[in-house]
Amino acid sequence: MARRLTAKERRERAATLAALVLQSRSTWFGHCVKFVHPLDGKVKLGRVVEVADDGITKVEYQLIPGTDDILGEMYIVVGHELEVLTLVDSVRN
Repeated sequence: MARRLTAKERRERAATLAALVLQSRSTWFGHCVKFVHPLDGKVKLGRVVEVADDGITKVEYQLIPGTDDILGEMYIVVGHELEVLTLVDSVRN
């Protein structure tokens, strides 16, 4: 059975998560990114549209290129974006 966290450990984890979210927002939020989709293995282009306080980064992309009405979403845990995403532009639109 896992050991319960102390209040100090919970505060430290919360502070660490808050720092990672802040870093992720400054690096990824609003930027165009490319990634290899985990299901079909194809390179996709998307935009980071949200970095939530709970540590989840949301990327929206087109499921069918050329259509604006069908969007897909992919979620990545904060701190692991570099394993999945590559910045395409460095200027926010």
